Amino acid sequence: FLAAYLADHHAVLTLPARRVAFLHLPPVRFIAPLVALWGLSVLMFVIAHDLGAALFFFGMAVVMTYMGTGRKSYVFLAGVFILAAAALSYMLFGHVRVRFDIWMHPWADPNGMSYQIVQSLFAIGSGGVWGTGLSEGHPGLIPEVHTDFIFSAIAEEFGLIGAVFVLMAYALLFWRGIQIALRQTRMEETLLAAGAAVALLLQAFIIVAGVTKLLPLTGITLPFVSYGGSSMAASFVFLGILTALSAPRKEAAS
Repeated sequence: FLAAYLADHHAVLTLPARRVAFLHLPPVRFIAPLVALWGLSVLMFVIAHDLGAALFFFGMAVVMTYMGTGRKSYVFLAGVFILAAAALSYMLFGHVRVRFDIWMHPWADPNGMSYQIVQSLFAIGSGGVWGTGLSEGHPGLIPEVHTDFIFSAIAEEFGLIGAVFVLMAYALLFWRGIQIALRQTRMEETLLAAGAAVALLLQAFIIVAGVTKLLPLTGITLPFVSYGGSSMAASFVFLGILTALSAPRKEAAS
């Protein structure tokens, strides 16, 4: 949807009709679908308590909008939107305050609400640089280690070196996806390929940031690594899109 919408309305979105302070914005009717997507992402967190999916969809909408328009005004507007929504959610909803408090003060309740993130940090710390060795760690001490916290198990058994190699694999996949996007001749296909590459990298960043306490803990999977059939299928859909767009195009018969 984003690739098609941004390609179809590229001229309007990049030629602002009005200036609000230092922001260059087109007519409201053209940015309304983008604002609606941002709002749906916030509602996903408030109603379904799914912070990971909310960050993922919101991040995808913002990044693809910037890639499609090159306007920093949209990024600033999205930042103000998410900060305001986060502040309002913190004041109104108890589960939001719990997530935030766990993130800011995990050691306040290490055996209760913060147990998962505390055990994750212990696992990463015990791995050190070289790790404890394959099957020599204790990943079973972390609840849901096979899904949300698989990166912590990798860091424990393979250390910093193994964790960096995993991150480099996602960076390489992202780089190849961007190379595919830059070779496309149609803007819609360029945005589609770039969006698929960003989706894989963004998903990996969100979950790794969550288990290392850089961001509040989320409930999404690490692409191609975490246990989960639907996650694996979705990740391969992204790879399928990139593979299809990277295939040589047959020239039309003259």
